[in-house]
Amino acid sequence: MIIDPGIVAIFVTILLSVVATSFGYGILTNRVSSNSSEIEEMKLRDKDITKKLDDLRLLVQSIATRLDK
Repeated sequence: MIIDPGIVAIFVTILLSVVATSFGYGILTNRVSSNSSEIEEMKLRDKDITKKLDDLRLLVQSIATRLDK
């Protein structure tokens, strides 16, 4: 039985495509997971910054009120 080289070439090409796609999917999944954790960390920092800005705004308002008297 003789195997046609064209069929072998197509099979190898398909096999390489599947391996490359799987590898690429793994890299993208890892990046998405990493980005998700960074987004959660940024949300926590954003809450802290917002709280500090609110405190600062209240302080400036109280100073402005005292200066207006």
